[in-house]
Amino acid sequence: MIAREITPGLFQAIASGVSIIHRTIFKALIAGALLALLAGCSEDKGDAPLTTVVKLADGGEINLDHLGGQWIILNFWAEWCGPCKVEIPELNELNRHPGVIVLGVDYDGHNGEALTKTIDKMGINFPVLQGEPTRHWKVEIPKVLPTTLLIHDGKVQREMIGAQTKNAILSAIPQ
Repeated sequence: MIAREITPGLFQAIASGVSIIHRTIFKALIAGALLALLAGCSEDKGDAPLTTVVKLADGGEINLDHLGGQWIILNFWAEWCGPCKVEIPELNELNRHPGVIVLGVDYDGHNGEALTKTIDKMGINFPVLQGEPTRHWKVEIPKVLPTTLLIHDGKVQREMIGAQTKNAILSAIPQ
C-alpha cells in the first residue's frame, strides 16, 4: 500500500512543497489582479483621443482646439474660497480683453442647476466649464485656491496661485 510507504517526514515534505506552490500561485494571482486594477484606474488612456469639445454651465459647448492664438485663462475657484470671490470681478473684466478668454472651473464639481446657481450667486460673467478639463492640458487639479493657469497654443505657460488682478495676469502674458 502506498499510504503505508509514505513516512510522516516524506508526507510533510510533499505537503510543504504543495503549500509553497499554492502560496506562489496565490501571490502571482493577487499581483496580477492588482496590476489589472491599477491599469484600469490609470489617467493615461494611451492613444484615446482627448475630448476637445467641453460643455459649459450655460448648456453651450466650447471647442478648446478653436481657441488657438488666444490666451486661455483657466481659473479654478470655489464658492467657499474668500480670495476666489475677491478676484471674480477682475476675471470678469479680463474676459472682455482682446485675445484673452477666461474659463472657470468649479473646484467642488457642481453640475446643472447647482452650478448655475453658484455662478449667479458669485457674479461670474465668464464661461464656466461643466466638470474639469485637466486631462486636456495634462495638469493636476490644484491643491490651492484660487489657481489660475495661463495657457497658450495648447500648453500651460504659467501657474498663478492666489487671488489675481486683471493687470497682474496681463503683465504675465508676453506681448
